[in-house]
Amino acid sequence: MEPIFKIVICDDDADFLDSLYKKVVEIAMRNNCKCEITELYSGNELTDYCKNHSVDIILTDIDMPDISNTGRYQTPNMEGFKAAKELQAENPKTEIMFVSAHEELAYQSFRYRPFSFVSKRDLKMLDEDLGELLLKIKKRKTRNSLVHLTVGENSYVINTDEVMYFKSDKHYINAYMADGTEKSYRCSINDAYNQLKSASYIFIHRSYLINCKFIKYFNTQLVILSNDLEINVTRNDERLNEAKEIFGRYKRGLR
Repeated sequence: MEPIFKIVICDDDADFLDSLYKKVVEIAMRNNCKCEITELYSGNELTDYCKNHSVDIILTDIDMPDISNTGRYQTPNMEGFKAAKELQAENPKTEIMFVSAHEELAYQSFRYRPFSFVSKRDLKMLDEDLGELLLKIKKRKTRNSLVHLTVGENSYVINTDEVMYFKSDKHYINAYMADGTEKSYRCSINDAYNQLKSASYIFIHRSYLINCKFIKYFNTQLVILSNDLEINVTRNDERLNEAKEIFGRYKRGLR
């Protein structure tokens, strides 16, 4: 079960962004990595997108002009640095690569802990750096994302990067994937929870196990997932407190 890499590329130059997209696809294929690539055009778009989506790698320009309400470009600024600072605070595990023509900013860029700085004038370095980063994350994903669900004599491999939540259905649980597909396992939701809570699944409702990776909003009444699905929270205080503890532990692990 191969991991999927979520990659965002950001640049205000649409032509360069198109070239960069093709280059990233080429490097990913060469390294046997399956990727979902999102194209964005400003630092504001980048930070807004990453607040609501899980991202593995960001390739961003540094000098991108901000856009006023009238849609006219204002004085260029260091939008890439601003976005990197905010995103590192939100999720330090997201890897950032700066791709910029401003080579004089290479030294300054390392304040923001990027994986590398690549000059737009010579993208050959991108082949090596992005390839190395993909393999690094692939090892981490393979090591941390696969857990086993054992039912009787059967053992199922669960990819926690794919399974957003489980829902009980009589003697079965249905696994709902991030890509919209579903799988079914003959297992009680209680048995599944006892085996999967260590992988950051929370028992938020008597019929649902939720993967903390896909939670966008969580309070004592409601959980909202990254696909905007809303699920009511249990009234069982003991179960709710355990869910809050697991979710808090998961969030602390991202820092």
